[in-house]
Amino acid sequence: MCGYQVEICRRRTRIRSAAMVKRAWLYITRKRIKTLVLLLVLFVMGTSLISALAIQKAAAVSEEQMLERIGSGFTISNNLQYNLGTSRGEGTVPAQAIDAICEVEGVTKCLKRMNGIADMENAKLVPLSGATGWSESQEYERVLAFTGENDSSLDKNFTGGVLKLEQGRHLREGDRNKMLVHETFAKQNGLNIGDVLTLSPSAYDQENDNQSGRSVDVEIVGLFSGTNPIAPTMREEMCENTVFSDLDTVKQLYAYEEGEEIYQDATFYTSSVSATPEIMNKAKKLDVDWKSYELTQNGSDYVALGESVETLGRMIRLMLGGSIIVGIVVLSFFLVMWVQGRKKEMGILISIGVSKGKIAGQLLCETLLIGVVGLGLSYFGGQAIAKSVGAFFLERVSQESVANLNNGLGGMLGADLESAATAQTIDHLDVMIGNEEVIALFVIGLVVIMVAVAVSVIPILRKQPKEILTQMS
Repeated sequence: MCGYQVEICRRRTRIRSAAMVKRAWLYITRKRIKTLVLLLVLFVMGTSLISALAIQKAAAVSEEQMLERIGSGFTISNNLQYNLGTSRGEGTVPAQAIDAICEVEGVTKCLKRMNGIADMENAKLVPLSGATGWSESQEYERVLAFTGENDSSLDKNFTGGVLKLEQGRHLREGDRNKMLVHETFAKQNGLNIGDVLTLSPSAYDQENDNQSGRSVDVEIVGLFSGTNPIAPTMREEMCENTVFSDLDTVKQLYAYEEGEEIYQDATFYTSSVSATPEIMNKAKKLDVDWKSYELTQNGSDYVALGESVETLGRMIRLMLGGSIIVGIVVLSFFLVMWVQGRKKEMGILISIGVSKGKIAGQLLCETLLIGVVGLGLSYFGGQAIAKSVGAFFLERVSQESVANLNNGLGGMLGADLESAATAQTIDHLDVMIGNEEVIALFVIGLVVIMVAVAVSVIPILRKQPKEILTQMS
């Protein structure tokens, strides 16, 4: 008997719910203008919400990809507080220190860098055309400042996206007399993959003490593209005049004895970001002059990247919070107006014994029916504008982050590739609306609707039926 009564109660509940939905449907289809206004409010709010959610997810993915490209690891370089380097400020990291750290447990890869200056016998630098800056003397148009590396694929300018290999291959361990050049440099000088660039020790390089006097023929094995994030004022700063060679080429030009060469710096890669601090501590226990040299974790020099992530996150939170707050306020306003027009109806319903809870439920049911349609349509609205809004945010954040960095440096942020890492920001947002964003949209939308309904109906339901009817009369 008890089970039978429970079943009867369930059936009555379903019937009442169906009747409530039917009454809500009849009301919203009869009051078309009011329904369309609420539909528009919910559509605009939903479009803003789902766009912000999609941009937020895209920003998180982009940041993760950027950090992955930068790589987990650390770098050894001059400690500028005690070691200013060579006369022109170059690194003086000894080969023995680099080799020792390469053997530390947990180090998976190592990028060694050496800087060099040479005269080009069959090529000239790309001129700084169409820009103001230092006067370009023809005397130095064949003087090349270049970087020797054992694995150019690990260079932060390639991993960070400033430069991109277009043709050929990267420099790799064991290469001898190989080179990467910018595609514009190659085009101007009539060079291509497989061609040879002849380099010789430069008389302008005061740090080439040994002056081997011998020329080196270096084969071009790859062409890359890229532009300076900040307009250069000197042709030596231009990406187009950036050249990478293998380490052996630098050693030949400087006549280094094996093991006596010095490096600009070296970067050591680890399996994960979390493992890096422990491996750095192991490296610091080695017999190295840690007063003259220091270790820094990868990513610490990407100042603008961190600021761009924070600024973009702040803009997204503002968009999300603004959408929710404005949605509640505007929706509450229209629902209050809606309720005010139904005072008499509510007073009569309460006077004949209809509970206040059922009346509030009726209004909630009406708003939810409109909300489902409005929020559902906002999916298509978000698809239409989310990418454009994301692109606008990205451009603004990038400009603001670089400008703030430059101002913080007193306007002295360089245009060279070493400064490019510092000025690197989030470079793309792949904005897509998926199931997670749709679910989050409806959850937030439901909360907004419930709050707005409560704000609009509670003041009326707190009054007695006689008071409501008296106000109407």
